[in-house]
Amino acid sequence: MGERAGAPRRRCSWSVTRWALLALLAALGGARAKTTDEIIEMLKDIIPDGRQEVLFERYQAVIRGEWEELDLSFCNLREVPVEAVCHLQDKITSLYLGNNLLTKFPPEVANCLGSTLKKIDLSDNLLTALPDQFDKLKVLSWLRLSNNRFTEFPYPVYSMRKLRRLVLSGNQIEMITENISFLDGLKVLNLGNNNIKELPEEFVELADARVGLYGNPLKVPPLKVAIRGMKAVKTYFEKKRREEEAAQMQADTKVALAGLLGGDQEEDEDEEQPLRLSVPQAQAAPATPTWERFYSEKFKRFYWYNRATQVSTWTDPSGAAGETSSDAEEGGDEADPLASLLQGAVESTEEVEDEEDEGD
Repeated sequence: MGERAGAPRRRCSWSVTRWALLALLAALGGARAKTTDEIIEMLKDIIPDGRQEVLFERYQAVIRGEWEELDLSFCNLREVPVEAVCHLQDKITSLYLGNNLLTKFPPEVANCLGSTLKKIDLSDNLLTALPDQFDKLKVLSWLRLSNNRFTEFPYPVYSMRKLRRLVLSGNQIEMITENISFLDGLKVLNLGNNNIKELPEEFVELADARVGLYGNPLKVPPLKVAIRGMKAVKTYFEKKRREEEAAQMQADTKVALAGLLGGDQEEDEDEEQPLRLSVPQAQAAPATPTWERFYSEKFKRFYWYNRATQVSTWTDPSGAAGETSSDAEEGGDEADPLASLLQGAVESTEEVEDEEDEGD
């Protein structure tokens, strides 16, 4: 009874094992890489008749090491034939997929061609984004993505430091981020006919690039400046930075003087209020209770001010109370401190106005 009961169990175990082995062999057979002839037969189903003869001749030339390009443009492809492309792994340096109906780029292609592909054309398709794996194309130097449907700069491209030519014209890109500075090796960048309104200041890092910005509603910098080239863009941002610094200095001076004179000046209610910054507390070291000591940021030294008489002096009154700002006016070398501060603010304003006149 024990042997008869055990026999069926052994036969059942062998049956399960046999089917498992058969399934494994079938799976391995299905994963077998296709031959070149099988790949060509597969392509015949998706490539238009008029393109087949030349394409198949060059495909076989790549296999033989006589050609380094695969041109699948104008084939009405809705998907990239991954098997056919990756079958040429380590054999092609250029891939042309323009003028098709592609809506996505398969990451498998980036994985299998990452060490050899230097040039890729994906123009005139329906792409809206690139996969994160796209930056695995480590040696890519030429990328064409014009006339697609990108609404933002394709993020993986920011980390592709080997790029020398990038064409993104004819999309709907609205913004360029400061990450554009990572592409400082670019020689050509075409961003024409997009919806870009403002460029980041980091854009000037592309100093060696020929940049196309035509057909954009640019405000910063104005389009008339941008189309003159990177030198004009750099000059624009430098002038803009100087004007902002001068305006900030004037605002700081105005706030400081208002505090020294003991009250806020009246301002037009319709006028935009300047940024109020905290002013360091005056360091009082008077010789008498009526004198107070202050520090001048402009001249990097202390001066004394008498609120009762409204007299200021560079000299410590406790040592020579008679040497006041009036003495300096009569022949001394040092001007009145408050007058110097006010004169510095006026000169700074005149410098900015002169720069604006020269720019116009």
